[in-house]
Order: sequence, then C-alpha cells, then structure tokens
Amino acid sequence: MRLLALLLIPALASPLAAQSKSKSPQRSTASPEIPKPDSSVPKRSSSSSSSQDLDAALKARIESFFSLLREERTSAAYQKLFEGSFVGEEDKELLQQLTDVTDDILEACGKLDSTELLSVNSAGRTVREIVYAVNFRKRPVRWRLYAYLSEGRWQIIDTSVNPDITAFFHDELDPPHQPVPDKSEK
Repeated sequence: MRLLALLLIPALASPLAAQSKSKSPQRSTASPEIPKPDSSVPKRSSSSSSSQDLDAALKARIESFFSLLREERTSAAYQKLFEGSFVGEEDKELLQQLTDVTDDILEACGKLDSTELLSVNSAGRTVREIVYAVNFRKRPVRWRLYAYLSEGRWQIIDTSVNPDITAFFHDELDPPHQPVPDKSEK
C-alpha cells in the first residue's frame, strides 16, 4: 500500500505542477510525463549497496546458514556461518549463546519459510553489514550479519536478530543478541 501511495503521489502531482506553471489558457493534448518508479521512490539508505558487492563465497556461506536453520539444525548452521573465522575458532561461548537465542526464535516464531537480502552496507573496504528479512511462519525478523575482510577472506564476526517489526522501518541499530518476545504473553 505504501509503495502504491509513493507511486501515485508523483503521478498525481505532475499534472498539477504543470497546470500551475502554465500561464496560457490553451490545454495540451499530450499526456503528462509520469516519472518512473526508480526515479520517484527514494532509496532507504544512500550507503546501501547491492548484493553484487557481496563476495560470492560469503553469500554462499550465509545462504547455507539459513538453509540449515530451515532444517532446524541451529548448531550446524552457526558452525557453517562462522567457518574459517577467528570468532568461530576462538569464541565457543558466543557460538553457544547465538545457538540458544536462535533456538528460542525458532520456537517463538515458527519454522523458517524464506529469506530476502535487504541491503549490504560498507564501512570502508573491509567491513560489511549484511541485512536480511527472515520470514518465519508466525512473524518476520530482521537479521544483521557483520563481515570482515582479513587475510584475504571474508569472515563473519558478529550477528544480531531483531524480532521487533518496527526494526524494518526505523534505522536504529539492533542491540546485540536481541531476546525474542515472551511466548507466554499472548
């Protein structure tokens, strides 16, 4: 609905703007030019880049991660995601904490249905923030992954998930390891 409104507003405003600028009483028989959606809809973030800026091996690892989560193999998913990273090798406690939080999300939100890459943001040449919409049966969540280019390869160094639906529409940063909503509150 919001996209439709964003597309209609410029389309409706163009003829009105043309009429107010025109001082001659003659009416033009030519149709007013309607701007293309790409030029009339502002991008959410100017620092956001396309999925083409995402290393193919890193993207494959992230897709494997979500595929394993779809199979409800959370521990294996995190082993795959942090494969080859210093975090995966040195911080087993963090991996266990992430696994526990993700198991809670799966329990509260239902089975993972689909994922959609929303953005890839860069902080220089060596740091990327990769943001996904992850659709579970009961609710979507926003999942952020942070990658670092070190020793010639991209490594995942952190991740956070936010089950708050407003996170899709506001740019506040997610707190790390966001708790899931309490299942008893209904």
